[in-house]
Amino acid sequence: MKKFEDSTVQIPTTLLCDCCGREATLDGSDLEAQAFVSLDFVGGYNSIFGDGAQVSLDICQYCLNEKLGTWLKTSKP
Repeated sequence: MKKFEDSTVQIPTTLLCDCCGREATLDGSDLEAQAFVSLDFVGGYNSIFGDGAQVSLDICQYCLNEKLGTWLKTSKP
């Protein structure tokens, strides 16, 4: 027998680029969503972001390439 409990869960439906505002839906029809990159971390001791600060970023492939393209390493599958 399985016992269940009711809960409320938030499910993301759209990604929004924090740089340019481009949107991508997560319903499976928008392939652009697969190319979004999300960063999410906590600043460590003596971090320039602040000790224990939550840092997050959602960025589209175009902005990622524009901002970091020079340093990104890519390889063929």
